Amino acid sequence: MKDPPVELPDGARPEKKGGWPSFIFLIASFLLIVAIKNSIWPRTQPPPTTLPAVTLETKAAVMQKVTFEYDYVKPESNVMRAFFVIHNRSSRNVEDFVITCWLYGPGGTGIDKVTQVIDLNIGIGETKYIPPFDMGLIDPQTSTAACYITDLVLN
Repeated sequence: MKDPPVELPDGARPEKKGGWPSFIFLIASFLLIVAIKNSIWPRTQPPPTTLPAVTLETKAAVMQKVTFEYDYVKPESNVMRAFFVIHNRSSRNVEDFVITCWLYGPGGTGIDKVTQVIDLNIGIGETKYIPPFDMGLIDPQTSTAACYITDLVLN
């Protein structure tokens, strides 16, 4: 059985069902559904139009990865003869090595230095042997030498 209609005073409007709370609930439900949809089905991104840049090792990084072994002979003529084995453990080809040898006297005092450029190309991961060659004239008091690769060219 239905309730009889209620009479309203003059000028009064009937009460609406829902109102603002229903509207806010409807918007919140819509936003929740969109959030769930995006987390379950992520949007696919288009493939990049350009290739990513290749990062090459800097000269300083390559110089740390190019190692070498050396030995020298000081003959009676005061010309230093040296040979080198150079290992390229970097990701770049290298060439034109500048090798500098610092020369020291018997007491450890620095006397002089000799420098030579070796025109040689060494590929990635290669090891090359450089046979004995003349580094140059040295002081007769020289008792030891310390040699280093002081520069090179990257390919």
